[in-house]
Amino acid sequence: MRTPPDAKLYELRPLTGPLDPSSSPDAVLAGGHRWVQNFRVNSSGALSRANGFRRLLYKEGTTYNNTDLHNQLENTSSGAAVEDINFLFEAEISNGVTKLLAGTKSRLYGLNTKTNNWKLIGEGLATTGAWKAAQLGEFVILVNENAKPVYYKLDQPKESERNNSGNLVDKVNSLKEIESFKGIGLNRVKHITEWRGLMFYANVNEGNEWVPDRLIWSDFKKPFDITPNISDSLAGYQDLGQGEDIIGMEPLANVLLVYTTKGIWQFEIAGGTGTDVLTFRKRYSDDDSGSLIPNYPNTIIAAGNEHFYLGRDGIYYYSIYKGMPARESWLHLASSVIFNDINSSKCELPIAAFNAKTDEIWISWPSKGATKNDKTLIINTKYKHVSYMDAGFTAFTNFTNQTYTSIAEWAIANCVCAEGGATHGIHQYRDSAEGSSVCSGSENFSTTRCAPNINNLLTTSTKTYSDSAFPDDNLATEDWTATAAADTLYTKLGTGTFADLCDEACPEDIRFVMAWSKDNCLKEDGNHFKRERCTSSHPYTACATYTDEDFNSILTSPALRLNDPTRNKLLRVVTLEFDHDQVGGQISLRVGNSAQSVDPNKVGCGLVWSKAGTKDVKCLTNFNRNAHTENNTRASEELSWPVYEQGRNLYYEISVSGTAGAFDATAIRLYATTKKA
Repeated sequence: MRTPPDAKLYELRPLTGPLDPSSSPDAVLAGGHRWVQNFRVNSSGALSRANGFRRLLYKEGTTYNNTDLHNQLENTSSGAAVEDINFLFEAEISNGVTKLLAGTKSRLYGLNTKTNNWKLIGEGLATTGAWKAAQLGEFVILVNENAKPVYYKLDQPKESERNNSGNLVDKVNSLKEIESFKGIGLNRVKHITEWRGLMFYANVNEGNEWVPDRLIWSDFKKPFDITPNISDSLAGYQDLGQGEDIIGMEPLANVLLVYTTKGIWQFEIAGGTGTDVLTFRKRYSDDDSGSLIPNYPNTIIAAGNEHFYLGRDGIYYYSIYKGMPARESWLHLASSVIFNDINSSKCELPIAAFNAKTDEIWISWPSKGATKNDKTLIINTKYKHVSYMDAGFTAFTNFTNQTYTSIAEWAIANCVCAEGGATHGIHQYRDSAEGSSVCSGSENFSTTRCAPNINNLLTTSTKTYSDSAFPDDNLATEDWTATAAADTLYTKLGTGTFADLCDEACPEDIRFVMAWSKDNCLKEDGNHFKRERCTSSHPYTACATYTDEDFNSILTSPALRLNDPTRNKLLRVVTLEFDHDQVGGQISLRVGNSAQSVDPNKVGCGLVWSKAGTKDVKCLTNFNRNAHTENNTRASEELSWPVYEQGRNLYYEISVSGTAGAFDATAIRLYATTKKA
């Protein structure tokens, strides 16, 4: 495209400047934008159209079961209502194998990756609220301010009992109440965390009375031992003082930071882990306004060497190297996206998490009038970039899917041994490959126990060995020279060995798991360029169905005065430099003008928009790279829009949709002339 010879070039590169909807429309820093939606900075530091998401653990070409928990198994549970998924937690067994837990207000689930379905580990637990969890050793302790604390021993099956007919049936829950808590009357806990081998319980209900400033901790590596003043035990408690209601706690470096309604406390161990004493001091006091402390308790997260959270009027960060919480200007300017449109009456709903896959902070919140989280802000602290996502989530966690087949699993699957039976029984085994059929869903995995008939290693033939010197000491054993018989351990193993069973596969890449509030199913970030939504409805009688939903990635400029605030400018050409992996998708442009600088995010007086057209995402010539080489040619076209937009203040808005692969925007060039006075 020919550029007018009198047009001056104004280039914006890179496009990873700050999101600033707060400053005056003409005061946004160079390279910044008034609106950034569904764009993120990739690992190379380039502005990239945000990935979409799809159902958890989806694999192309395989039949999908219920890993996304679209079927909450409510048909077979005591409460048939579908509930919001508001709890996700990754646990890790001592051998490094991971276990994903999920929950609603009344039900808790454990994922069996052998069957890609969930097992109810507890139901009828609470009528409101959200669960929180921490792990110490093989125990996961779960708390909800509206229910008694319980624990889950990883991969513990439901216990069995005899019914009136004398048959073995499973009890309702794999969870157990913590007996030791009854000794001190600990009935409810609001906050929990593990730190350096100690389990901490904060803002507690003891003896049917809330003690909001109390912090209780366990003995070293003994999460249930919390009785204080016992010889050789580190267990104890501390009341922080009147009005110091504990609203959250999170480890940072070598200390534990406890946030209250009046400040921040630091706990540390003097002398080393598990020795000496636990010391504490108040690092920061906010006795008057409380404006710098967390206002939304479920948004306190650790990212690197800092904590981030939503305060009353902005996004704050804090570290042990600072005297008080602070707001970064680039982040505070972007935070108005949240605070201008948040349902502040639902202070428990906003959540935050650190996406370990992309090194980003995700904050999701409910807009005004909403009762579920419907908006998300994504923060990249390395590149100081913030983007808005027009989707909301009710739970987050990082998850690495790492599993293996144990000898116990193999023995049960091949009916060498039975689960928990009186004969050839194995107790407390890991989840087995036995389970519900694809898509059907089941509250319990089958309680039918096989009848093992494996009594021989190789053969049913026997051979007796004797010694005339010891006539009464004959030894009868299997005939190891005989042909292998059916229903023996040898034939069950086939060509394999026990060593083959124990081979560990390489761990998969980390996943960032989200519970999407729109369809109440589990998703994983990335690896897809649409947003996959479950379209089936409860109750489920067959496999779920899904549809891909497109979304717009938007860049909106501030008021552009092009170095001259008084005279009119004539915008002639807009050029976008981009890179793409696959053909597919559209790029749309609209341009605007105004006499006074106005906010392009609002509908008001003075700003007039004009559509400049839509272009396809593809190579700009008919030749690809190889074809240019073969034909001894070179690419000469750019993605440009001829425009004729005049005004004292100019604006552009670029929207990208429908892409089939990665899409990076690297620069925007404006060609404009300045009118003479």
